[in-house]
Amino acid sequence: MFFVTFVDNILFAQIEPTTYCNFHCGFCCGRQMTQNHLSLSHFQQFLQRFPNIQHLELQGEGEPFLNPHFFEMVALAEAKAINISLITNGSCFSQSVIEKILNSRIRSIRISLETTNAEKFKAIRGGSLPAIVDGITHLLEERTKRGQATPSIGFAVTLLASTLDDLPEIYALYEHLGLDGGVAVQPLNRMPYYVEHVDIAMQSEFMTAAEHGERYYQYMSRDIVQRVWQTRSNQVHFYDELFKSRLTICPWLDSGIYMDRRGRLSPCCMIKPEVYALGELETITMEMINQARQELIDELARGEIPSHCIGCNIARSIVVHENH
Repeated sequence: MFFVTFVDNILFAQIEPTTYCNFHCGFCCGRQMTQNHLSLSHFQQFLQRFPNIQHLELQGEGEPFLNPHFFEMVALAEAKAINISLITNGSCFSQSVIEKILNSRIRSIRISLETTNAEKFKAIRGGSLPAIVDGITHLLEERTKRGQATPSIGFAVTLLASTLDDLPEIYALYEHLGLDGGVAVQPLNRMPYYVEHVDIAMQSEFMTAAEHGERYYQYMSRDIVQRVWQTRSNQVHFYDELFKSRLTICPWLDSGIYMDRRGRLSPCCMIKPEVYALGELETITMEMINQARQELIDELARGEIPSHCIGCNIARSIVVHENH
């Protein structure tokens, strides 16, 4: 399957607001990166260069709300009628931040967590789970007072071997709080750059199908999981939109792009510019972007996984499809 992607078809973008974070998750490569905030000028330039963006994820390897220009970026994107979503660690839901969220048109917010056990949560992330639950509750209460449907609120769960059995309780907490933004579940990323930066204590947290697969599928087939999926808000998250079609092609290469906090572009959010960059926003041409993306598309179409896509489940599933 060979096809050409043009910049006009880039409808999805993920932009990294910052690599600063007030948590210290041992599996996060952001803690090993240089700590920078994205500048407002880079954000403005990006929107000018890619005028057809419809969906924007404001998230990277840091806590988005820590960027002092975060809500200015939101306003600039909203002025172009772009759907905005993000993933946060949930620690920044102060009254002023909640008011700014609800005064914006942010479509969907997901809060990261691996467990509902407060002690395990603190050991993994370094934060207070009760404080985060209180912040979520306050956000929901204020949203209800205003009679708003946005933003939808859900969870983003990174599954660890030691927290797999906490998955049912995460779904139970979701329903208990009255969330409506869905639960996104993913294992630890096995792409080389991520594995390289997982700290020693986390090396045993990678899940395997042989050891953990049966329990995982038992949990994911429960009624509550189906109920959460079927009753979620129609204010869907960026990733739900991006991956709503069958993965016979890479949705990132088909219609997405990523920019990090330094203004460097890469084909997707998992291919970090530290390893592989299409180029700098200020200097790269559209022709260069198209050519680099097309080369990756062609490799996948030949049933080959590009070197920078090694460890990516999407690339692997596309290659398996092409080879059959």
